Amino acid sequence: MSSILLDQHKEFDSLLEELSYRLSARQLSMSDISETHTKLVLASSTHFAEEERLMGELSYETALADAHRAAHVEFMRRLVGLLSEAEASKDPINRALDTLLFLNSWLRKHGTEHDQPLIDALKGGVPEPG
Repeated sequence: MSSILLDQHKEFDSLLEELSYRLSARQLSMSDISETHTKLVLASSTHFAEEERLMGELSYETALADAHRAAHVEFMRRLVGLLSEAEASKDPINRALDTLLFLNSWLRKHGTEHDQPLIDALKGGVPEPG
């Protein structure tokens, strides 16, 4: 896998660890949540653009690439929605928990369904149409 993608995955892990730690310590203000969401949106945008660039370079199978891009769009829509919900909430801790749960679930599913086929292609074989 591209070392750039690995570094970006480490950045995601770091952001999730920070959010998780602050949640467990109950050390989260709305400002912290907004800052973390902003970092997640920026990191996600950069990461998704890199994945999509790599898919283009690989001549990645169209159906796989389209599904992968659609997952990115849905992720960003949901992440921005979670920030809006947090900002409107009187309970930012629970909204931050919602974000953490969403991210953990989405990242596992996305990794299996979308990233693994891309990783396999990067390692040497473009997936055959399914």
